[in-house]
Amino acid sequence: LRTDIALYLHRDALEKIPLFRNTSSSFVSVLVRMMKPSICAPGEYIVKFGDIGREMYFLQRGMYLNWQYDLEFIY
Repeated sequence: LRTDIALYLHRDALEKIPLFRNTSSSFVSVLVRMMKPSICAPGEYIVKFGDIGREMYFLQRGMYLNWQYDLEFIY
């Protein structure tokens, strides 16, 4: 039942992402069970430069800004 609910909530979002279009239904079932909803306030940082990536985020509604830093290494 938990998987069915997760599929109902998240399948549409996953089908819009090219990376997941041709994956098996069992893979999608495992993926949706691992998904955890998160709500972010305007101006809140989701990921900061230098953070180690351990999550994957799917934006369902709203917008984001992607700040790119030009790094200059001094040796």
